[in-house]
Amino acid sequence: MKCSCDDKSKIDLVLCLAPPAGEYEVQIDLGSNKKLIINTDGIFVRSFSLDDFLPFMQTRQVKIKEKDIDLFKLSMKDLLCRTIDSLIDASNHGSIYAKEKVERCSELIDELSKYCKDSK
Repeated sequence: MKCSCDDKSKIDLVLCLAPPAGEYEVQIDLGSNKKLIINTDGIFVRSFSLDDFLPFMQTRQVKIKEKDIDLFKLSMKDLLCRTIDSLIDASNHGSIYAKEKVERCSELIDELSKYCKDSK
């Protein structure tokens, strides 16, 4: 089986290898109750806030583009490495989508995992 991510680079590669939304999606703390979220639906900034009139936390989510990532001073390498870790974690914990993606793209994921470990 050919991996659909083989010919991609930078943010397209991150999105191609993104884990499914939910428990194993990539979450990077940006401070001020904001997180950068990466999953199969895209890349988002999710903010959390408490409302004095409501007894629960409000969540807002805004989809962002590649150029917006530069505003947060995040490296593409860090995004890629965290995405791979989350995809593998989702695969190991029962996500059928993640397991199939890891199987199809095993060579690419192994190569990128080695790159991530070597440069730590």
